[in-house]
Amino acid sequence: MADNWLVLSGVISRAPQHSVSPAGIHHCHFSLDHESEQQEANRPRRAWCRIQVVASGEELQTQTASLTTAMQVRVSGFISQQKTANGLTRLVLHARSIEQIN
Repeated sequence: MADNWLVLSGVISRAPQHSVSPAGIHHCHFSLDHESEQQEANRPRRAWCRIQVVASGEELQTQTASLTTAMQVRVSGFISQQKTANGLTRLVLHARSIEQIN
């Protein structure tokens, strides 16, 4: 199996939306804004991104129940491409763990 694991910390920028699929699977969707300074070629570089996060399954319900906009979190999971309703594609972080950061 190929490697596909991402750990990203940031601020929740879009209010978490909770839903249940027709199959009975609980989902929580939110946007995460990350900003940091990284080293590249021995120089500082500003790194910034906004990524859609989806947390699925009962085991993540307790981790997502108290999430709110502007909360700092660390999300671990795998990334996958998703097609939007208007036909565009975007990268989505499928959470396996969500940790609140003070």
